[in-house]
Amino acid sequence: MRLKNQKGFTLVELLLTLAILAVVTAAAGSALFSAFSSYALSARLQEFQYEARLSLLGISREIHRGTDSVSIGTDANGNSILTLNMHDGTAQITYSIDNNGMLVREINPNIGIGTSPIPFISVAMDRFTVTPDPDLGDRRLYITIEKNVGLNNDTEKLDTVVSRSRVPGDMSLN
Repeated sequence: MRLKNQKGFTLVELLLTLAILAVVTAAAGSALFSAFSSYALSARLQEFQYEARLSLLGISREIHRGTDSVSIGTDANGNSILTLNMHDGTAQITYSIDNNGMLVREINPNIGIGTSPIPFISVAMDRFTVTPDPDLGDRRLYITIEKNVGLNNDTEKLDTVVSRSRVPGDMSLN
């Protein structure tokens, strides 16, 4: 028995509507996923830059505070090991990357008495390099911190140049 003036949608119309709705939902979901991924990457990048800047600032301040000597070594992974022998004889300070990829600051206070350590934030990184200037040697140091912060091996790099203000027997740099 057929009813006249039947109201509603046919099966084809319902299936077509569902297909269109599925395409629109997939596009919106993809856009949201992309936005959240971009936000997460931006947050990781901002955190790394903040921590790396503070670390570079701490290292720079200790170098400016006065060092009798600076020695630069290399670990098994090619990362630098920076050792500062302080002017006032209070300490020997070493910066290096530990087994967890964290930049660490170690103080050997047994060299002298008393020390006023500069606050230091340890930062996770992939590479730490210290290079002396080709002309000025260890009187000017190039310090670089690198970390892979993205999904596509995007490496963020922060660097600074530090001049030792007081080098024993040399007053050419102030």
